[in-house]
Amino acid sequence: MIAECVCPPVADDPETINEQTAPERYLSAWAESHSAPLALVSLDQKLIWANSLAAAVFAAGEPFVVRDGVLTAADKVQAAALRGFFERLGETSEAWIIKSGSGAPTIVRAHVLRAEDGARAIAINLFSTEPAQRYVWTNFGEAFRLTRAEVEVAKRILEGSAADEAAEGLGVSVETVRTHIRSLYGKLSINSRERLFALISPFRIG
Repeated sequence: MIAECVCPPVADDPETINEQTAPERYLSAWAESHSAPLALVSLDQKLIWANSLAAAVFAAGEPFVVRDGVLTAADKVQAAALRGFFERLGETSEAWIIKSGSGAPTIVRAHVLRAEDGARAIAINLFSTEPAQRYVWTNFGEAFRLTRAEVEVAKRILEGSAADEAAEGLGVSVETVRTHIRSLYGKLSINSRERLFALISPFRIG
């Protein structure tokens, strides 16, 4: 069973809220509402806490599974590899890929947390490798003075779409997409997709 995030009760009078517990209240709410699956496990992989998105991933039973309270991979080979990944972790973030038999691989980003009393746990953040699910875009169009259409075309290109695929996804003609691409290149003073990627990719988060 996945542990629920424990939040201090809300006081009727805001002035009575203990200032020392206020950060915990907000951090708990933030973690639960986070756009990515988050979880905490002990060093022996016992699941301590998961937000609702991570809980849904684990409940699916593939590629992760929770057995007797322990978070592991459904596949035995990957379960051993995941255990090795956790054992090698330090207090700086490391990443590892777990394959899925029914979908795209998932990136596992994790590091060891150390509490004030010396207790340690592993913080886990999961990222989909599906571009549409993985990235949150900033308003980079304002930084480069791009039109809304140019922004949408740029996003499609950075997600790996060819001109015809971008046209189909946006419901416009291929020539319209090519016109936007030429305009993009002109405004950015570039002449290749590689340069476009180098300029725009820092403006997506994921």
